[in-house]
Amino acid sequence: METKLMKHSRRSMTTVLMLVAVLLAGLLEVGVFNAPYWNTRGNVGQAATIDVGADLDPRADGTYDVTAFSGNTYLEVTSDEDIDYLLLSTDNAAQFGNETISFLLSTQQETDSGYYSGSRSIHYAPVSPTSGYVKVGGKSRIVKLLLQPKNVGDNIPITDITVNPQVPFRINSVRVALVIGLLWLAVLLRPKSELFAWRLQDGGQSQWRQWVWMAGLTMAEMLVLTAIWMFAGNGIHGYRGVTTGVGGHTVDWDQYGHLAESLLHGRAYLDIPVSDGLSQLSNPYSPATRYAAIANGDGPIYWDYAYYGGKYYSYFGVIPAVLVFVPYQLLRGRMLPTTYVVWLFAMISVIALNLLLVRVARAWFKGTASIGMTTALSLAFVLGSNMLCQMFSPNFYAVPVMASLAFSLTGLWAWLRAKRVPGRLSSGWVALGSLCIACNLGCRPQFILVALLSIPLFWTELVRDRLLLSVRGWKATLAALLPFLLVFIPILAYNQMRFGNPLAFGSQYNLTGFDATSPVISWTSLLPMVFYYLLQPLNFTGYFPFFSAEVATYRTWVPTEPLPGGILMIAPFMLAAALIMQLKRLEDRTPLALSWLALACALAVLAADGMLGGSSWRYYTDFAWLFMIPTVFVMYRIDADTQRSVRDGAVEGVESEEVSRAQVSRLTFRCFMALLVLSLIVQLLMLFMENRYYSLIDTRPQLYFIFSNMFMAF
Repeated sequence: METKLMKHSRRSMTTVLMLVAVLLAGLLEVGVFNAPYWNTRGNVGQAATIDVGADLDPRADGTYDVTAFSGNTYLEVTSDEDIDYLLLSTDNAAQFGNETISFLLSTQQETDSGYYSGSRSIHYAPVSPTSGYVKVGGKSRIVKLLLQPKNVGDNIPITDITVNPQVPFRINSVRVALVIGLLWLAVLLRPKSELFAWRLQDGGQSQWRQWVWMAGLTMAEMLVLTAIWMFAGNGIHGYRGVTTGVGGHTVDWDQYGHLAESLLHGRAYLDIPVSDGLSQLSNPYSPATRYAAIANGDGPIYWDYAYYGGKYYSYFGVIPAVLVFVPYQLLRGRMLPTTYVVWLFAMISVIALNLLLVRVARAWFKGTASIGMTTALSLAFVLGSNMLCQMFSPNFYAVPVMASLAFSLTGLWAWLRAKRVPGRLSSGWVALGSLCIACNLGCRPQFILVALLSIPLFWTELVRDRLLLSVRGWKATLAALLPFLLVFIPILAYNQMRFGNPLAFGSQYNLTGFDATSPVISWTSLLPMVFYYLLQPLNFTGYFPFFSAEVATYRTWVPTEPLPGGILMIAPFMLAAALIMQLKRLEDRTPLALSWLALACALAVLAADGMLGGSSWRYYTDFAWLFMIPTVFVMYRIDADTQRSVRDGAVEGVESEEVSRAQVSRLTFRCFMALLVLSLIVQLLMLFMENRYYSLIDTRPQLYFIFSNMFMAF
């Protein structure tokens, strides 16, 4: 048992380290992040002499219009001193809104016979004055800004350029808070933190403190996800109405709203007009044919809608529409913004996740599971299940995925709750779990494989106690099976009504970038696809945000989107699942069986996603959360071994096998916590990648520059 002195020592050390973290954050802010100020202190700055390229036409307001693309879209700056920094500025910057201009730097030194250009695009937005500070390096007195406008007629919102300005000293409160937060997290997750000496208890005086902590943790995670949803994902105002997409297709972000409207009027199809051009196509599923029709003015043609029998349908799961969109439209008389539903299911997922972790700890690791490990695993689950990516783009693609994640986690928790009393099953909790799991068929059908976890989960009740599939357990059996029938029958009938096949969910009739009615992905691409989804290395860059997404390459054609790296590289702490055989030491083999089956389901879902849809970052959620199941079990086992070795101190007199096990556990523990903090940093930085879909540099440049300017020193 840990003495009061040991507890006091842990708390004192935590307090000291947190104070040190605050001091370190202050030093970093003043010294490192403000290095440009110290380097330019004393600079006066002078107006630049600017030579305007022939493809630019100066305007009366000092900006420039692009008149042609003949290779002369540049602004040339000359100075009588070496240029270390440039300051771009714009008069009346507010009138340019979120407009952003990109350019390359091209320099010429005294000994150079020509210009040498960089290969990284630099961005400037008038709405963010600090984005105008451009590091050149002090090696030349002639600098060209090779502008990268998109179209002839674009306006270049630059009116003034200053050479060698003094970069202002700035205390960035967001940066300070982030550094302190990350350092505090590292302090709390260290092996000797008091959180790891605080055991989860089922009852007792300290239970209320545990629930307060878990409630606070849940709220903190919800707040972080909400911030990403609100600011990065533009959750309050984004993804509404109609935009133009690939090949001139019409993207209607209110697809779920149209589905709800159709359900309210008793229609299985969507009340969206079908253009004559689409209805007359011999093969409307051929993207090239549709592109040509749109180019000929035979639109609009809607992107990522199912098209069958001359009608538009939604191939996305219908249950979110029934549960959320339809009631809202009944009450308010208007469509519910899709982003709010993504947020709702994300919040439910976080709550269900933490309830599930506590239940797992009490079911199989009673007396050994700590609050610290539960906290770490909760954060790991949020990162490992790709929630940040879904919250970054909370559109109709994310609705069924987040709904299924919420239903799956809630269902597993309810099933475990049903087993709380050994030798008994609560029919009510069994029914709730089955209902939630069954709903996956009407959200993201791939998630229905989670139902297989019921076999090892209820194996004892099936085989030894005969509480299921027996006369004695008829109530529990009915509670387990009836919800599946109640959900499956209407959904299959709905499919039959729409497509004449109960097993046709509509994805094969999707109007997308390939002919979904014909298999286009070769089985030879499956192995490389598994590599890309799991093990593709991160692509590092030397500038903020220090990572970029890359399009996977295949021998034959595969629909693919830019990927940031394999999920095991983005969330490397999930490699702890490789220690799955540690679970053989548990008296109850249920965690081991659940872990193996979860891994098998994850690989099956990965293969199905890849063969049906190719490579996409948003697909990670379908299978990544299943990798977290063995990770949770393994780390709770490691937690018990690590804390035992911490409490016992030296291992003298202990058998060599126990010594080796303790050493492996301590090493695994430290690696897991380090990789967890690293993954958090990486995934936060990936929110700002410029070549991802819906990148912030395009959608929210002001937010992008708030964070990119934090790294001006680099």
